[in-house]
Amino acid sequence: MLSENEVELLKDSHTDKQLKSQFKKIASKNPDQYFPTSELKGLEYMRKKCESCGTYFWTTHKDRMVCGDPGCAGGFDVVVNNPSKKKLSYIDVWKTIVELLEPRGYVPIKRYPCVARWNPTSEFTIASISAFQPYVITGEEKPLQRGF
Repeated sequence: MLSENEVELLKDSHTDKQLKSQFKKIASKNPDQYFPTSELKGLEYMRKKCESCGTYFWTTHKDRMVCGDPGCAGGFDVVVNNPSKKKLSYIDVWKTIVELLEPRGYVPIKRYPCVARWNPTSEFTIASISAFQPYVITGEEKPLQRGF
């Protein structure tokens, strides 16, 4: 349970970011109360504190000293030790997906930067799906029905 002081800290948060930051501090003090720590430990994960930013994180790598944040880890590292013999750039991956889906009736749209202006909780879109959510959520457009 949250202490009265912790409840007040959360109530004093004026934005989602402030709320997340405060709760992160609270949960980090007692992770067993907020996270499935016994299950993580059972899967051989260990909890560590990032040497760069001080955030706690879970890992199976004993020698890992920083969290996965790009600022701490020195950039994005999505695939480590990729077993694929074919090396693809970001654009090559996109083109390969188009080649796979286009014959199945999907129509690719040109790439464009997008900000979810309709969603104040998202500074940038979490995925391109955000650009289409308003149409489905408000009922302006019904989801396309496909027969497979």
